[in-house]
Amino acid sequence: MKKITSLLLLMFISNSVFSQTQEDIQGLINTGEIEITEDLPIDSITKLITFTDVVYVENAKKEDLYSIALEWFAKTYKSSNSVIQMQDKESGKIVGKALFRAYYTQGMIALDGYVNYTISIFVKEGRYKYEITYFNHTGVGNYKDYGNCEKLFDAKGYWKYEQNYFEHILKSISVEMKSLIEDMEYSFKTISISNEDW
Repeated sequence: MKKITSLLLLMFISNSVFSQTQEDIQGLINTGEIEITEDLPIDSITKLITFTDVVYVENAKKEDLYSIALEWFAKTYKSSNSVIQMQDKESGKIVGKALFRAYYTQGMIALDGYVNYTISIFVKEGRYKYEITYFNHTGVGNYKDYGNCEKLFDAKGYWKYEQNYFEHILKSISVEMKSLIEDMEYSFKTISISNEDW
């Protein structure tokens, strides 16, 4: 541990403002900087790709952490009201469903779709927990839906260009989620800086 929302089909609603461009992701893939097995954690119980951690924020009050979480959703997603599916201040829980674009080209072949995911933030006195999971691929227009992203690890029986697309999707998840988490953690770190002291 460290110290320190329904499926939306309209890209302009749910793309996160910090989202990596497909060119950036393709560049990382081409240079081989990402190893899927290391960067995509699999939950031992659910067997799903799951990014989760409990982060401690010294002397932080539960209500303040909750406010920061709501503010982070509002700043991160273009329509946080559409992304957030459930929020309960008393229990300190916010659950959202969002997505990002996964576009891939190989020669004359192009594949397009979205990776949907569920993100939950839980807050308590002095700490918060995030959980990002239920990654699912849906095709755009006539493009194929590939479903649960865990299935993409086994590409047997698919065309080579589809196998390459699967790799692109999995690596895109790694890049997007690392950026998301870094941005989230930075927002919570600023809790010690009062907005009154300006």
